[in-house]
Amino acid sequence: MESIRRRCGFANCINVDATGSMGLSLGWREGINLTLKSYSKSHINVVVEEEDGEEVWRFTGFYGEPVEQNRRASWELLRALQNGNNLPWLVAGDFNEIMFSFEKQGGRIREERQMDAFRKTLDDCELADLGFSGHWYTWERGRLVSNNIRERLNRGVANPRWWELFPNFECEEQIKKIWTESSQEVLMRLKELGRKLHDWSKGERKLRDRRFEELNGRLSELGDCDISDDVLEEITGVKIEMNLEADKEEVYWEQRARTNWLKMGDRNTTFFHRSASHRRRKNLVKGLEDEFGNLKTEAEEMSSMATHYLKDLFSSKGVTIAAVCLNLFNQV
Repeated sequence: MESIRRRCGFANCINVDATGSMGLSLGWREGINLTLKSYSKSHINVVVEEEDGEEVWRFTGFYGEPVEQNRRASWELLRALQNGNNLPWLVAGDFNEIMFSFEKQGGRIREERQMDAFRKTLDDCELADLGFSGHWYTWERGRLVSNNIRERLNRGVANPRWWELFPNFECEEQIKKIWTESSQEVLMRLKELGRKLHDWSKGERKLRDRRFEELNGRLSELGDCDISDDVLEEITGVKIEMNLEADKEEVYWEQRARTNWLKMGDRNTTFFHRSASHRRRKNLVKGLEDEFGNLKTEAEEMSSMATHYLKDLFSSKGVTIAAVCLNLFNQV
C-alpha cells in the first residue's frame, strides 16, 4: 500500500489490515485535515476539514459484503453510520450490489429483493447516487461473449447537505468562467451571468435531446438487423445508455421541482415537468363564484368572499335542546 500511496501522490493514509485477501486504505493530499471517527473491515469513517477551515464534511469509504447472505450486515452498518450525522456526507466504494437490473450485463438475473434492499438503505440514509464519468461497468469477469459478466458495483452517494456544499462541478466552472471574463460592475455582471447561464442550460438540454434521438435511431436500426451475439450486445449497450439518459432527465426535473420524495426507478418525467413548470399556474385562483352563481374575478371581491365563507364555516351557531328534540320527533 505504501508504494501505491506514493504513486497516487498522497501524503497521508489510513490502512485497515486485510482480512483474507481484502483490506482498506484511505489516502489524501496535503492541505486537508482528516479526523478518524471509526473503522472496521468494511469501512473507514472520517471527518474532512478543508484547508480554509470553512467547509467541514464527512467521508466514508465503504466495502459491501461480497456474500449475498451477509449483505444485510452491510446495510445495517450504513444505517448505523448515518445515525446522529448532521454533516454533509459522502460515501464511496465497492458496495457489491447494483441498484437496478440494467446495471448488470450477463450472468444470472439479480433478484429484485436484493436491489430493493440496497435502494431502501440508501433512501433511509438520504443518500443519492452521484452519477459517473468514464466506464459504466466497474467490475467484469469472463473474456468471451458467452460467459462475460459486467456490473456496476462501485459508486459514490451523498446526502442533500453534501450536494449543497459541492454543487454541480460543470455548472460551477461555467459560473467562474463567465464571471472572470466580464469586467463590468457587479449588477451588470450578475445580469450577464444569468443570461449566459440560461443560454448554457438550453444548449445542454439540446445536447441531451439530440443524444437520446441518436440512441433511439440506433436502436431502431439494430432492430432491423439479423440477430447475432454482436447485435444483441450492442442493443443491450444502447438500452443501458438510454436508461442513463432517462436517469439524467429524471434528476433534472426532480431538482427543478424541488421534490425530495422521488421513488427509485420511476421514470415519469412528465409528472416532474408539470410539477415544476405549471405549479404556479395550477395553484392560481382566477375567480370565485358566489351563492347566486355570479363569477367574481377582482382580488378584493375574492378576498371578501373567502373571508366571509371561512367566518361562516367556523363560527358557532346556537342550537337549542328543544330544536334538537323536535328534529328527532320529526324524523320518527
